[in-house]
Amino acid sequence: MVQLQRRGFLQGALALAALSVTVQEAFAAAPTIDRRALLKQAWREAESSGRPMLVLLVPEQSERFRGGVLGAWLNHGDDTLMALLGGFVIVCVTEAELEERFGDSPVQEDTWMVALHKPGAEVEFFPVNVPLTSSAPEAPGAPPPLKPWEIDLSDHEEVARWEQNRRARVEARDALVTQCLLDALPPPLRAPLPPNDAAKRARDAIERYREEAPPGVYWAVSTGCGDRIEGLRERQQTMYICGMGHVSAWDRRYLYWNNRDNH
Repeated sequence: MVQLQRRGFLQGALALAALSVTVQEAFAAAPTIDRRALLKQAWREAESSGRPMLVLLVPEQSERFRGGVLGAWLNHGDDTLMALLGGFVIVCVTEAELEERFGDSPVQEDTWMVALHKPGAEVEFFPVNVPLTSSAPEAPGAPPPLKPWEIDLSDHEEVARWEQNRRARVEARDALVTQCLLDALPPPLRAPLPPNDAAKRARDAIERYREEAPPGVYWAVSTGCGDRIEGLRERQQTMYICGMGHVSAWDRRYLYWNNRDNH
């Protein structure tokens, strides 16, 4: 009896350890990214084209929540949002890498993006502050949603309700992130375009930042039983089977920051 209890305790400890494995550890084989070089390249493109640059700030520490929110934002943004993003040159770097290139920038704790524009001799900074944290309620007064592991996957109606509620919450967050971006920009950078130009910019942005990952990061997908980076060979993937439950189709694709490149 004592032996069985010890075995059960060991199995429980191993299961707990598997659940605590971070995405950073799961993708230890992912190729490194030279974000400093990508930042220089993006700024050269911005200057030559006359477009502003939009930096998505890579967290210094592994931070899944922001990658999930911005991943859903890029994946499900409508043509109006994608046309707006198509007016920027987008790159992903850390605050330290940004300041190394441009000096001090007005980055705060909730700054997720920084737009940079050079209409004259000086570079202008427009920080985009997003008041979202992983512990913040997603809607005032709303009941707490079911956790992914609390869903009865055999109950199709429950799964459908959970998906519908999850989609509504994701869309509300997407709208908030978009509004934060618009509020941070001066009018010339958010002025609407003629329909044909807007459609072309939207197509370009979808191709550059949705079909491919924004420069400096990877697209990754969470299935509830593991995570995979898109575009990597099988030997570069390490997938942990964790049994975390259902993942909504609306936020299963997220930005993987590759924090081991931070130095």
